[in-house]
Amino acid sequence: SFKSHLKWSLESLIWGHYYFEQVGTIVDGKWRLKKLAPRPSRIIEAIESESDGGLKRILVPSAGGQPFASLAPIDVNRLVAYVWDQEPGHWTGMSMFRSIYKNWLLKDRLIRIDLIKHDRAGAGMPFAEAPPGATGPQIEALDRMARSMRVDEEGGGAVPHGTDMRLMGITGSVPDTWQSIRGHNEEMANAWMSQVTKLGQTETGSRALGETLLPALHESQDTIASWFCDVFNEHVIEDIIDWNYGADVPAPQLVYERPDDGSLAIADLATMVDKGMVEVDEEMETWLRQNYRMPEKGLARDLPIA
Repeated sequence: SFKSHLKWSLESLIWGHYYFEQVGTIVDGKWRLKKLAPRPSRIIEAIESESDGGLKRILVPSAGGQPFASLAPIDVNRLVAYVWDQEPGHWTGMSMFRSIYKNWLLKDRLIRIDLIKHDRAGAGMPFAEAPPGATGPQIEALDRMARSMRVDEEGGGAVPHGTDMRLMGITGSVPDTWQSIRGHNEEMANAWMSQVTKLGQTETGSRALGETLLPALHESQDTIASWFCDVFNEHVIEDIIDWNYGADVPAPQLVYERPDDGSLAIADLATMVDKGMVEVDEEMETWLRQNYRMPEKGLARDLPIA
């Protein structure tokens, strides 16, 4: 299905590239696309390019992706290549995650540090002072006991008379790891133009900024959608038209449309109708019923009542 193809093709944003092989058959003298077979990055052994930087072919295992199998070439005329942030002649692209990798890595370490803080110092650090005259083995036993102490329902132990066993809390201030984590979250959101996702989660700022930040997020989404349509048009639709009808025949194009807020649109339309600016004729009524998923005219009264 096209939805599955779209899902897999957007994996190129993660890995930098994702390839598909055009698989088709001849029906009534015309070439028909059967499927766009995914060729994921993990099975590609090599990507070869021409001397001018153009894509030549990829090499994949010929035995269904099994390791140590012989390699089978897939030439460029059968490939659909989604390559993100591509440099000329560089057919592996660049992962969208590359720009936030440093912040993600540091954030991961900070989360681990915060866990250690809670595990080791959340209930205090066990500390034992041996009684006067304690032997070496007794001191070592107290040391093992203090190291093994954990906060749970059955925690506890017995110590010799005169032993001082206590939980030592942290003195002074400690670094606020979650403040650093929030800072890295904000940097990653900025890198992806998705600052709107952080509104309401920071100590400063206004939720009213959403209307200002949303266009930037939409623009970045539009860039990805336009890029996908360009690749699909050039390497799928145009190929089918060229092979069947010739290179001089115009080809249709895949386009996208951002869904609008229907409730706002219908309210504006109702106002325009009330003011006499728009007349609801038969064509307009048909359009409204189709776009707002209303039954066809005259169909509603024929439907059974539940």
